[in-house]
Amino acid sequence: VVPKRHVGNPKTLTTADRDLVKNLLKVGKCVVGKQGGNPEASRYGFHWPPFNTVQHLHMHAIYPPDRMGFFARLAYRPDSLWFVTVDWLLNRLESD
Repeated sequence: VVPKRHVGNPKTLTTADRDLVKNLLKVGKCVVGKQGGNPEASRYGFHWPPFNTVQHLHMHAIYPPDRMGFFARLAYRPDSLWFVTVDWLLNRLESD
């Protein structure tokens, strides 16, 4: 899920961007549901610099996460050094 306005990466977000992140999550859940998936059983998150390859904020919506292959499970491991969940990011923004 990609926002309309350019944002470099999730590390550049501030407290003022909380609603943007919440909206990305809302859109991601909607897309997963429309594709026949279960939005509540999905994984939503962002690659964290310097482990991101695209310099434009985008949220990954992954369903079903338990069907990912070995390398995908590593790349999208929640709250690792390289991939953070929406909840983790929102908590970070709220503590700023």
